[in-house]
Amino acid sequence: MGSVFSVSVSSSFDPVLSRFLDCTIRRAKHVLDLKDNLKALETELQQLIQTKNDVTRRVRVDEQNQMQRMDRVQGWLQEVQDAEAEVDELLQLKYQQTDKLCLGGYCSKNCKSSYEYGKQVAKKLKDVAELRREGAAFQQVAERVPDDVADKIPLESTILGLESTFDKVWKCLVGEEVGIIGIYGTGGVGKTTLLKQINNKFCNELQSFDVVIWVVVSRIGLKAESWKTRSLQKKAGDIFKILSSKKFVLLLDDIWSWINLTEPKSVSKVVFTTRSFEVCGYMKADKHFKVEFLRDEEAWKLFEENLQSEVLDHPDIPQLAKVVAKECGGLPLALLTVSRAMSCKNTPQEWRHAANLLRNSASQFAGMGTEVYPLLKFSYDSLPSDKLRSCLLYCCLYPEDFLISKQQLIDCWIGEGILDDSNRGEVYDEGYYIIGILVHACLLEEEKDYFVKLHDVIRDMLLWIANDIEKEKENYLVEAGTRSTQAPEIGKWVSKLFKLPVGVSKLVSLQYLNLSSTLIKTLPVELKDLTDLKCLNLEDTILLQTIPCQLISNLQSLRTLRMSKCGTGVSAEYRTKDSVLFDCGGEVLVKECDCLEYLNVLSITLRSYNALQRLLSSVKLKSSTQSLFLNWLS
Repeated sequence: MGSVFSVSVSSSFDPVLSRFLDCTIRRAKHVLDLKDNLKALETELQQLIQTKNDVTRRVRVDEQNQMQRMDRVQGWLQEVQDAEAEVDELLQLKYQQTDKLCLGGYCSKNCKSSYEYGKQVAKKLKDVAELRREGAAFQQVAERVPDDVADKIPLESTILGLESTFDKVWKCLVGEEVGIIGIYGTGGVGKTTLLKQINNKFCNELQSFDVVIWVVVSRIGLKAESWKTRSLQKKAGDIFKILSSKKFVLLLDDIWSWINLTEPKSVSKVVFTTRSFEVCGYMKADKHFKVEFLRDEEAWKLFEENLQSEVLDHPDIPQLAKVVAKECGGLPLALLTVSRAMSCKNTPQEWRHAANLLRNSASQFAGMGTEVYPLLKFSYDSLPSDKLRSCLLYCCLYPEDFLISKQQLIDCWIGEGILDDSNRGEVYDEGYYIIGILVHACLLEEEKDYFVKLHDVIRDMLLWIANDIEKEKENYLVEAGTRSTQAPEIGKWVSKLFKLPVGVSKLVSLQYLNLSSTLIKTLPVELKDLTDLKCLNLEDTILLQTIPCQLISNLQSLRTLRMSKCGTGVSAEYRTKDSVLFDCGGEVLVKECDCLEYLNVLSITLRSYNALQRLLSSVKLKSSTQSLFLNWLS
């Protein structure tokens, strides 16, 4: 019947022969059906192309409506494109292969070739039909694209040395049950850069948060048209309503005081940067991290990266460049400013001049007085009172890298009249409170428990303020870096004194005199003329032999008298009774101290039991004594 090919095989036939015949029949079918399959393939291909065109038009319409084609649709379109190419290759062989057929299409002149070709055509016919059915079944070809979690913020450069802090903050953001995170540190140290890096990481990685906000209202889903006309209270309500249903990260850069935020849910986060550690307390931060100055190796790497490579080709410049970089004190802003200014300086003379300028007159270096110091000065200006600003400014009078005794610093503030000592003992509590504020504002650095110091760049900024801004007030005499012992036209400033000039007694308005740790042996009796003296520090004057009788009792304005370890290095043969230090083992000294009406701070060295008993019998001296040193008590 027509082209029907039928073979009947007895069940008793050899199984091997049976399988051979089945295989032969299947091979023959690929040859017998070749022409019909080729025609069907052409038809299916045309229908597939039509389906593809329909899907493509639907995709384009959706994409114009800000939708994104689905991955499975994109994959299907690629498969269709590949199928078209493969079918085209097969059809190019159509006539060549059909010419090989003979006996009305029942046989081939090259059975193997016709079989292989027929097999490929049959398979491709099946594949094309399946692709057409898949395309026709697409109910949706595109979907709404969710907004990016965050807007990427341009970063000029990343700062070395922030990696550790970044990792700690990121761990809190994605792993720990932490709601509010504070990042604090000196101005220009890299806090904003760190916050930008955190923002941009949300752009690059899939996270469970709905939105990251960097003061961008449109990012939280508000329509600008209706929002413009709403009151501030209504706007706040809108924001609260939207955010209350979202998992969000709020990034706040450079805040200076408490911001009233409803406490975020445990699934949401707030990260802020500030220059004051106290703000971390105001904001009830669950975690806080300080951004430190760069270490020497990190500072040099940052500095080097911002120089043109050929600058360092000169054999003498690399070592000079490291000196210049070190003068920046590990502050990234200063390192970037100076390295850019030096990027085209290719002679050793220029680099030596830069090092000297930064060491002695840093404000005159390009960019320091216009970019770096004004930024740091904002922290100075933001201190809550002139009193705090004066206390900080006074610190720049100490040498570079000097460890400043907290106790002596407060004495100086009192002596300068910055702190009012009329409240007697309370003034020292106020002094320590001020030190705490300055440390928390990242303007002073705490060293151990008893000392503070100024970072080099902060000190240079304060010298810039004292010289250039406070100059008209004529309150400061500063000549940084000279290590001189003489101030022009004013008198001698000396350290490690052997003898105190009698002329000091002419400074009748003097309120603070610090002779601690000097090698003086005698206090001139003329010092009794310093009737305005409020603080006298004689601590650690171990060679002091003579304090004339009635000298101490004449200093009736004294509030603070420090004499710990005074005269402890004087051997017995040099101890004279005309000195209150040794007269009756210090009993006379205690008697004179008891005559000081306003005395509220006393440190003293005693050498006899009677002197100790006299001290303990005085209510005033017992309440004033902060330090008692007993030397060879007899």
